Amino acid sequence: MVFPPAADHPRWLRTSLGHRAIGVVYHPERERRGNYVPSTLGDRYDALLWFGETTALEPLRPEPADDPEPETAPSGE
Repeated sequence: MVFPPAADHPRWLRTSLGHRAIGVVYHPERERRGNYVPSTLGDRYDALLWFGETTALEPLRPEPADDPEPETAPSGE
């Protein structure tokens, strides 16, 4: 069951819009041309959440100040 029924979805949920792709590498000179994909948000996502106000996250465990940043992705070395 879809709630609300598809016929009652607002137009922005049913219209194809330029939507910023997730996981792209940011290049300001290519931002508009290469990082946005046509999307019908109601078809692409199961849910959309809006948070009017947020706060910063706190780490689960503090890291020592002298510890270099850990490797988080393959570096090819």
